[in-house]
Amino acid sequence: MGPVLRALLGRLGRMALAAGAAVMAFMWIRGDAARDANRTAHVRLMEKTADAQGRMLDAAGDRPRDRDTLARRLRDGRF
Repeated sequence: MGPVLRALLGRLGRMALAAGAAVMAFMWIRGDAARDANRTAHVRLMEKTADAQGRMLDAAGDRPRDRDTLARRLRDGRF
């Protein structure tokens, strides 16, 4: 191999290495963005679940304690 060919291959090799590194960085950034989107969706789902559980607990706190209380509420029209 002559010095010109060796220099050309070295330059092409460095360019290929730089292009490969750029592609790998792009794929890494894209993967991070996808994971962040999944985390955001998971957090929103957890917030909805916590809200629904809180409403269920509030409703359970207002329920009649026994049959007599239920009957009294039904008669008074407060149920």
